[in-house]
Amino acid sequence: MVEPWQTVYQNGVVFEYNSLYDYFNQISDPRKDRGKRYNLETLLVLIFLAKMGGADNPSAIADWVKARREEMIELLHLAYPKMPHHNTYRRVFAQIVDEEAFEQIVRQYCQGQTSMAEIKLLAFDGKRERGTMAPGETQGEALSAVYAPEQGVVIAQGRIEADENEIPIAQMLLGEVDLSGKIVVGDALHTQRVLSQPIKQNQGDFVWTVKENQPATYQAIETLFTQFDPVQDRLDFQTARTVNKGHGRIEERTLTFSSILNAYLDWPSVRQVFRL
Repeated sequence: MVEPWQTVYQNGVVFEYNSLYDYFNQISDPRKDRGKRYNLETLLVLIFLAKMGGADNPSAIADWVKARREEMIELLHLAYPKMPHHNTYRRVFAQIVDEEAFEQIVRQYCQGQTSMAEIKLLAFDGKRERGTMAPGETQGEALSAVYAPEQGVVIAQGRIEADENEIPIAQMLLGEVDLSGKIVVGDALHTQRVLSQPIKQNQGDFVWTVKENQPATYQAIETLFTQFDPVQDRLDFQTARTVNKGHGRIEERTLTFSSILNAYLDWPSVRQVFRL
């Protein structure tokens, strides 16, 4: 818990570890009491904290926790002075709870800390998990998620099977999220009509990056900004500009947008196109 007089950094995310215990209590512990040094809830909290710190496999989790032994003993009121061995964490995921179930509970906890009404911006994120590559394979397991970047919270997440692409998973994830009043942003991979339609149908908006994977749309936007001069021709062009100085250089970014294409651009619910 953070007291009113304590500083919370702008990009920080505060977790109340007592409520984490409540969420992890949903998982039953099949182990016998005899010889059990650590409660399952304690192990799961340690795993959660280590994962938040960037540790993504049992050995890394054990090292992360060991390096903070005194803090963990004080924070979690541990009676046993030694931190768990990496094999203990391996047994947790091998015999008690699989990683998907663990992440599902963590997502439920994180969402409970943040009201969906506070979230205005959603983004897609895909990643491959290190340490999941099977012998003879060239790629590990892949995940796709919808997350709130301003709150640092994953809202929904799904696994991408080896024989499928990310778009069907993205469609499924959008169906699990309240999109009303939200802006969904995505890269060129997510610039798809099948993703645009459900967002608008559920009272949300989208901002997509258009590249050559949508050739007709890309060409129409490119032609608009190369055939007309946004300054001299005016039309309905509007421009926003920012100038930043840092890392030994000055960066100027200019965004020009227009609604000229709305009448005939073949894209669901298009309102503006822009060039950055």
